[in-house]
Amino acid sequence: MKINRLLLPLGKMIKYDEEVDLSYFKGDQYHVRSISSCHMVLEATNYDELITLTFSIEGTVLTTCAYTLEEIPYHYQIKETIELNDSEDDEFAITNNEINIDEILITLIVNNVPFKVVKEGATLPSSGEGYSVITEEDKLKEKKSSPFDVLDDLEVD
Repeated sequence: MKINRLLLPLGKMIKYDEEVDLSYFKGDQYHVRSISSCHMVLEATNYDELITLTFSIEGTVLTTCAYTLEEIPYHYQIKETIELNDSEDDEFAITNNEINIDEILITLIVNNVPFKVVKEGATLPSSGEGYSVITEEDKLKEKKSSPFDVLDDLEVD
């Protein structure tokens, strides 16, 4: 979905309430794998040099369980306000007087899904073939021998 900034009346808020298809988004295998669609309520206001976009987004993405690496659904609700101007320093550019809403939606969704999502009922594995999981406290308790420990036993005349 794209919005032409020239069609936004000055000082008046325009409201969009629609289902946005984002199924073309190809995520990665460990964070957000896919986004099918989301329900978006967008309030756009044009203040000539500044455009304010207030998003209210809700939907479900497929992500990976941090413990089991299974694909699981993750439900999100996001409320965010973004201000755009003609500056090239903006994260989201206005190209040919068009604002790419899909690009903004994907960025907001991916940034709001935590990297560690755990499936309900999943537990952290304690060990397996070739590995074991230890806590930070256990690691600190382990005393590694230092190569300088031999100097403690050395007698100097």
